[in-house]
Amino acid sequence: MEPGPAEEALHHCRLIQNLVDISVSSLRALRTKCATSNNLTQQEIRTLEVKLTKYMWTQLQWKQRVAERERPEALAGYPRLEDWLLTANLTPQFIQCSDVPVEYLQGQYGE
Repeated sequence: MEPGPAEEALHHCRLIQNLVDISVSSLRALRTKCATSNNLTQQEIRTLEVKLTKYMWTQLQWKQRVAERERPEALAGYPRLEDWLLTANLTPQFIQCSDVPVEYLQGQYGE
């Protein structure tokens, strides 16, 4: 039996999340352990930011292929808001100080 659209989307989101997790780890290391003023470091950071944005965009596309009422609860967690924020170099504390409610962002971009 072939998996349905919801199962297929969840499978792809999970696979992509593995790539996101690896890239997030590298991005954190570059931002915290390397001299961010170094041109090579800045280039690597930008490369990872672009990669992460593409990965998360792909997760959103897979998620959008499934009608909202047919989405399994697990699919709601993709892409992860904290990954978006880290990619944009924003902390949850920054978002909480802004005028944009965190709940709104979570609804728009995933938990």
